[in-house]
Amino acid sequence: MPALAPNLARAVRRAVGHLVAGGVVIAPTESSYGLFASVRSAAAVKRIVALKDRMAGHPLPLVVAGPGGLSEVAREPTRPERILMHHFWPGPLTLVLPALEGVPPEITAGTGTVGVRIPPHPIAAALCSAAGPLTATSANPTTLAAARRVDQIDPALLEHDVLVVDGGDCGDHPPSTVVRVSEDEVEILREGPISASQISAVLGR
Repeated sequence: MPALAPNLARAVRRAVGHLVAGGVVIAPTESSYGLFASVRSAAAVKRIVALKDRMAGHPLPLVVAGPGGLSEVAREPTRPERILMHHFWPGPLTLVLPALEGVPPEITAGTGTVGVRIPPHPIAAALCSAAGPLTATSANPTTLAAARRVDQIDPALLEHDVLVVDGGDCGDHPPSTVVRVSEDEVEILREGPISASQISAVLGR
């Protein structure tokens, strides 16, 4: 688990217990506060969809702590994908990979894929390091702006036995770059902090 101040370490340990028990947690990521639930709990994932009021067909992004977590939700990455992981993880790069059977359908939303990253934020990293692969969608209903501080979280989300870890201000950072890679093509589904030119340079394309 990444090193945290004692008060935050206690809050994270409590949040990990909540996640393992099938609960939902709100905690900071590198760009905004996120809604976390264990992919091992189908009921918790369904709660995330309900809390987000998310329309069908919208997958839920995931965070993992490393290769072990990745192997729970996605097939073995290809060489180009491994190159990107080596250069940009932990970091704001989401890779879209074929999902394994058993991943809750609310996560894949019928796409057969999962979007995964290793988060650079120490609290998000600590949560998935201890609790396994987690959803990490922004902590706001789909129609509202993402919350960068606890006081910006929609109060309606806090009425549903959701545990909050206050990690301060996330800062003004855009959401992750989302990429799908094949042997012949690199598709930028959303450009964020990591540019298309950076990705092309790393892959030599």
